[in-house]
Amino acid sequence: MTALPLLPAVIVVAALVPLAVACVRRPLDVLDAVAIGAVAWQIVVPYGLVGDQLASLALCWAAIYRRVIAQGSVALAAALFTVAGILPWVLDATRFDILAFGGLELSSTLVPPATALVLAAGLLTAKLGAVARLEAE
Repeated sequence: MTALPLLPAVIVVAALVPLAVACVRRPLDVLDAVAIGAVAWQIVVPYGLVGDQLASLALCWAAIYRRVIAQGSVALAAALFTVAGILPWVLDATRFDILAFGGLELSSTLVPPATALVLAAGLLTAKLGAVARLEAE
């Protein structure tokens, strides 16, 4: 018996726990709260096609990018570029050849949890007031 049936539950928990911690530890503004809700919904109730989730992912990427601008974090910018630009293409290129899932649409399965982790990292590493100062300018 393989552990493959447990993989979706592990992915969901690994993505949602850091978001929950970020919600508890940091005060959230409207964009952050809506982004967390949108990506959590994508993780709990995934859609079958990649195009169906782009609006909620774009909202999350905008929230992350706002943190990149406010904090000046190169690591957060690199993580955003990786999950939004590189990861979907890598998953699409390898889904038929390398992985044993036989053509499963992996980008709709793995990009939202990866985005959730980057959003949680951006929220947890945020300097308090950095976003507020950026919005005040």
